[in-house]
Amino acid sequence: MRIPVICLMCLALTPVPSLSAGTTDTAPAGPEAQKKIVYKPPLSGAPRARIGGGSRGMARELTIVAIAPGQTGWTSREDPDLYWYVSQPIGTSPEFTLIEDGKEDPLVEAALEQNSDAGLHRISLQSLGKKLSPNVEYRWFIALVPDRASRSKDVIAGGRISYVPLASPVPDTRSSNDRAVALAATGYWYDAVSALQQTGEAGLSADLFEQEGLEAPARFIRGMK
Repeated sequence: MRIPVICLMCLALTPVPSLSAGTTDTAPAGPEAQKKIVYKPPLSGAPRARIGGGSRGMARELTIVAIAPGQTGWTSREDPDLYWYVSQPIGTSPEFTLIEDGKEDPLVEAALEQNSDAGLHRISLQSLGKKLSPNVEYRWFIALVPDRASRSKDVIAGGRISYVPLASPVPDTRSSNDRAVALAATGYWYDAVSALQQTGEAGLSADLFEQEGLEAPARFIRGMK
């Protein structure tokens, strides 16, 4: 899949945050469900970066969504996990593309394993053997290809990501939900999403998604509770 190069604002160089002391979970003691999560975009005023998320026709109405914030989201991992959502079962192998900002040739262009289930799906850069360079923006896309003879019919969603190493790691004493709250508060969207997927915390995940307008996947995971 070839995606046209779109020139957007370059990544601003900002101080690398530390989560070990500067960010704490202020939610009251009690069940995990009482925790609150607030996502704070790392780059104030940055242009919108996510594409897709609408419905288009394949065999029936279908929605595909990149689990990405509206602006560039951060990760503290050089080989993070990415997530995407599809509203209906599909009968085709999705295509994944990862491109460094300002370049045309993809870092990754691969057909993923076919999985026909509706819901959230994971893309592991570690499994693909690819690593991000620090403080560089990347565009990533997931595409469903109903007709390979007519690529204009592709259903595409995507977002932007930047690997920004942490000055100090999140303390190991925190639960995955606590880590997610702290990470979201400092702009580490992709790490927060991954932490919540590990725990299966539907309520916090849905709250996080809704803050960035990801209504369809939020409704889906709330329905799984």
